[in-house]
Amino acid sequence: MRLCIGSSLSWKTLKKILSYEKAEVSSPREALAKSYQFELIDDEKYWLDMLNDRNTTSHVYNEKAAKEIFERIKLYFPVIEATYNKLKKKYEL
Repeated sequence: MRLCIGSSLSWKTLKKILSYEKAEVSSPREALAKSYQFELIDDEKYWLDMLNDRNTTSHVYNEKAAKEIFERIKLYFPVIEATYNKLKKKYEL
């Protein structure tokens, strides 16, 4: 299993890991909260920000908002990469 870059695929990966850990979740927000509790992610705020931006981009048609989200993506990548490395080490992915 590989943590995919992008909040949609990442939360689904976290959901699978939580299931392996016997914690069932049914939504992205719940998966992020449980992942934080299980110490799978270190910074719940960044993950929630990523989720919010992902949800916004699904419905935004405002160029300014899109550009703002695009700029934040640069901040998210190190968080995703750190999480991937943490999970890779913990679960030998």
